[in-house]
Amino acid sequence: ACADLGYRPAANEQRPESASAAANESYLLGRSLHMARRFEAATASYMAALKADPRHVNARNGLATLYAELGEFAKAIPIWQQLTREADGKAGPEAAFLFSNLGYAHFLNGEFDNALSSLEKACVLDPLNYRAWNHLGSALEKLGQPERAQLMYKQAAALREHDFKADYALAQRTVAPAIEKAVKASPRQE
Repeated sequence: ACADLGYRPAANEQRPESASAAANESYLLGRSLHMARRFEAATASYMAALKADPRHVNARNGLATLYAELGEFAKAIPIWQQLTREADGKAGPEAAFLFSNLGYAHFLNGEFDNALSSLEKACVLDPLNYRAWNHLGSALEKLGQPERAQLMYKQAAALREHDFKADYALAQRTVAPAIEKAVKASPRQE
C-alpha cells in the first residue's frame, strides 16, 4: 500500500534546506531498511527524519506503512488520518495514495465503513490507480454489496491490464504541442 509518489510540499510549506536535506536522507535510509524488513532500524530512521522535519509526508507515510505491516493499526491509522486531513483539498495522486493507504488500513483492521469512504476518495482523486479500485471492491464485498464490488474489480482489472497513465503522458507530450501549433496558426474567429 505504501506509495512514494515524490510528494513535494507547496512553496509555503518549504522547510529550511538543512532540515529538509537531513529529513530526506533519513527517510531514504528508513525506506531502504524498511524494504529490507529491518523494521527496528527503519523506525529509527523514519523517526530521525521526523525529528528533522515533523511534517515530512513520506517519512510519516513510511512509518504508518511499517506499523500497518506489523499489524499495529492503532498506530498507523492516526498517522494516515492526520496526513489525509492535511491533504484534503489537494487533487491527484499525491493525495490519493494517502487516502488509499488509510482505507486499506481500515479494511485490514475490519473497519469496512471507514475503509469505504477513504477508498472512494482515493479512486476519485486518482481514477487510474488499480490498487485503490481493487481495495474498494474488497470493502464493498465485505459490506454485502457484491454487484458493486464486481464493478470495482472490473475497473481494477482494466487498469491493471493497460497502462493508461503512460498513454496520457504520451498524449500530452505528442498531441498538446501539435494542437497548440494548430491553434496559433489558424485565423481568429470573432
